[in-house]
Amino acid sequence: MTTNKLKLDLHMHSTSSDGSYTPLELIKLGEKSSVTHMALTDHDTIEGVREFRSVESDIVAIAGVELSIKHEGDGQLHIVGLFLDIENQKLNALLKFMQEHRGNRNQIILSKLSNLLKEDIKLDDIADENSSIIGRPHIAKYLIKRGYASSISEAFDKYLGKGGLIYAPKETIVLREAVDCIKSAGGVAIVAHPSKLKLKGDDYIKTIKGFADDGVDAIEVFSSHSKLEDIPFYIDVTKKFNLVFSGGSDFHGTNASVKELGANFTPFTEEEVLLSLESRK
Repeated sequence: MTTNKLKLDLHMHSTSSDGSYTPLELIKLGEKSSVTHMALTDHDTIEGVREFRSVESDIVAIAGVELSIKHEGDGQLHIVGLFLDIENQKLNALLKFMQEHRGNRNQIILSKLSNLLKEDIKLDDIADENSSIIGRPHIAKYLIKRGYASSISEAFDKYLGKGGLIYAPKETIVLREAVDCIKSAGGVAIVAHPSKLKLKGDDYIKTIKGFADDGVDAIEVFSSHSKLEDIPFYIDVTKKFNLVFSGGSDFHGTNASVKELGANFTPFTEEEVLLSLESRK
């Protein structure tokens, strides 16, 4: 492929976690959007990767995952792993642990919801027929269907987000554990959507230095969550600590606000970004 024909999206979600499209449907959407390289990065699972990579397509389908990491402060830290060996035992053991705790969290949320609505709400009431793992977006859709919220964002603000009426914290792991696990599976460890750290200036710089010391390879500078005016700062800090760049839409289909696949890597070429990421494997 020539440089000007590359179009990357290295962060998206399917029905295997909290997206609304199956892995097959994501590939088909990518073809319509002229995406050449796509990474499936479902939360705490690689279950959809086999289907994602088995689809006959010219798209290069990359095995990925997104993990929630312990982080002090108001923001959130997620790590994306790319180029993974999905048969790796260490990776699969960690994901099994995370999924067990996700199930426990769902039960806590449903118990709170049942108390709030004064009726017994079961997991089957929430489940989407296409989804392998139930997450908060599914519960948000249920709240909308029942008339308790008018949108996903309202459901999270009022009920499911931190401080919400039925909020329950998610089990997280420490950064070093996540990075070691990703690298044991032959992958590259990337800080997802840095704006969600909710850090500015020196606090952000200090935090990224700590991430680099813990073995992180890259920052998802080019994210649908990043404000255009903040990107030069993210670029400078990423370079400062000899990290490389990544980017992606964080597409969840109808379960979130991002409407299109593809990431804008300006001022870099997609080839530069891809080669630098692959060099960290």
